[in-house]
Amino acid sequence: MSTHIIRVPNGERKTFPPLFQNASGTIARTCLEGCMGSLYADDAAQPNCAAAIAGDFVYLAGDASHPAAGLLVQRLHGKHRMLVIPLSEGWKPLLETPEIRCLPIRRYAFAHDTSGFNRVHLAACTQNLPADCTLRRMDAAAYRLAMQEDWSRDLCVNFADEADFLQNGLGFCVWQNGRLASGAASYTWFSGGYEIEIDTRKDCRRKHFATACAAAFVLHCLDNGKLPGWDAANPESAALATRLGYKAEGSYTAYQLV
Repeated sequence: MSTHIIRVPNGERKTFPPLFQNASGTIARTCLEGCMGSLYADDAAQPNCAAAIAGDFVYLAGDASHPAAGLLVQRLHGKHRMLVIPLSEGWKPLLETPEIRCLPIRRYAFAHDTSGFNRVHLAACTQNLPADCTLRRMDAAAYRLAMQEDWSRDLCVNFADEADFLQNGLGFCVWQNGRLASGAASYTWFSGGYEIEIDTRKDCRRKHFATACAAAFVLHCLDNGKLPGWDAANPESAALATRLGYKAEGSYTAYQLV
């Protein structure tokens, strides 16, 4: 029985999708396809348990009673801010220990289904911005500005660099007086779509900016056969997803490392 952990190379991940079939959102897919992030397991050919890591997210999958599962959890020591999502109940006792300092939080999952979107409604959501605002697709200038401020870095920070974002990422942003005010962009990407990240500058919130950016993002995905994945961190994000036409699948427990 294997009791060690390996980092699984990109070309050896074909056996892993069944382990992660219960993962909400699309972030695990980017690891399974080797687009972003890392995949760790006890074995590449016949994995018993595994961890998919991209951005601040960690998905724990497989047999939590296997000896290697404890080793995967031990790798989380000191990983502050990481959000751990166990894909079965067996992982929770491994996380709820004094050694792993974490807080349970509630997140909200949405269906990977584009049939419920109304294009007319989404197009209307992109309208009626203030006269000093413009809604644009994110380009090199927007990428650079986003990376300069703490509130907006998560829009592009998971990409290797500007060229990587422009080639593989997607984003829409509201410009106001030469500054970014809000954005909806690809937190991660995979061959079939993206996971959406939405951020708005503190002084620009509750002005319809996030709705406009998100609607533009979803419309672009629909026009190009891509899935706009959404997994909400709070009720406000969940409410926005519902207004846009996403189908709620319920809430689940994740663990925020502290």
